[in-house]
Amino acid sequence: HQYPAHPEFDTEIKASVVRKVWPEVQKAVEAPGQRGLVQDNATRKLVRSVVNPCKLGQMGETHLLIEPHWQARFAQYHARDGGGPITVAKLRKWIDEPQPMGLPLELQNLIILTYAGLTNRRFLLRGGPFDANVDSLPDELELREQALPDATHWQTAVQRAASLFGLTVAQTLNASNVGRLVDEVKQAANTRREASGRLLSNLRDRIARYADGPAGARQQTAESAQALLAGLAQAADSDLVVALASATIQTSEAAAGRALAQAAACADALAGANWELLDAMRDLRDHRQSAAVGILSRLREALTSDEHVVPLKSRLDELGRDALSLLRAAAPAPGPAAPGPTATPTTPTPAPMPPVTPAAAPMIVEEKLQLQLSGAAAASALDELKQKLAHDCDLELILSWRLQRKGTQL
Repeated sequence: HQYPAHPEFDTEIKASVVRKVWPEVQKAVEAPGQRGLVQDNATRKLVRSVVNPCKLGQMGETHLLIEPHWQARFAQYHARDGGGPITVAKLRKWIDEPQPMGLPLELQNLIILTYAGLTNRRFLLRGGPFDANVDSLPDELELREQALPDATHWQTAVQRAASLFGLTVAQTLNASNVGRLVDEVKQAANTRREASGRLLSNLRDRIARYADGPAGARQQTAESAQALLAGLAQAADSDLVVALASATIQTSEAAAGRALAQAAACADALAGANWELLDAMRDLRDHRQSAAVGILSRLREALTSDEHVVPLKSRLDELGRDALSLLRAAAPAPGPAAPGPTATPTTPTPAPMPPVTPAAAPMIVEEKLQLQLSGAAAASALDELKQKLAHDCDLELILSWRLQRKGTQL
């Protein structure tokens, strides 16, 4: 027989069959005691027809129990060959020892994936992570053992990877997921470290100039974020999960996550703001001084508040516009001048007039008093006066009269 160790299968082994079996095997590997429930009856039949003959485990009535057959066998051959890195190529070779089994490639991949899960190993291609599956398992892949953290540290690290770096990592605690988290967190931390350092340096300088006093939330968050990045950069791969989970963040994860995401933008905003304009406004001592104090108060708020509370770049842009408008503001129009002492106009002295000879006193020519005149008598008297005035132009008439009604006898 060409493959004397070939298992007896009661179904045709196709790639599609192995694809359906692997998720159930993976769940059992990760379950307590390597014992997992297989829900669907048809799936149980497929699992039983593949797993049992290959000595991966035993499919019972409802549960699949993974067995350590291949784990022990590979450990034996690894020790025999002197140890060293374990590769997919080596495992394929050991599968066919001592006698060839003649298994399809996908079924070999199923055995190798199961072994990696049982021994907490992850797949690396030239030192970098590789997403292995039943359809893709190149011979040059290395299976590297991954130390697993405790469940508490793992759960905290997964949560912080999301809140601080925006990473989505499967929550199942296994070598593949731990390795993926380690690789992605280290890459994210290295990417953000330079910008975070610039932000902290620029922030400390501006706070010292415009918001002197106890460190505000923004500076505390920036310091925590920078310390976290430094700790992650120094941590060994085996310690990174614990380093991430146990790092101290003085404010909140939400604040630190926002600060890390916006570090480059905030550092650039601090470097590029028109501080000369704000300095000129700060020196105002005229009618605009109270408005300048208000703008400086808003600046202090921006420098001391967390980024998710007061976005720094937009606030600095706004303050720059307000400062410029204030500096351009004209002084109020002057009121009317207070009245001063009135100057007495100088009147030219008139030329002396010749002395005036006093006029002679008038001479009375005729004076008469007539009482109770009738209309005809009054007209006659007036005609007489008129004739006298007409014949002598030097005469002047002094006239006084009173009209009265005749008295009535009771």
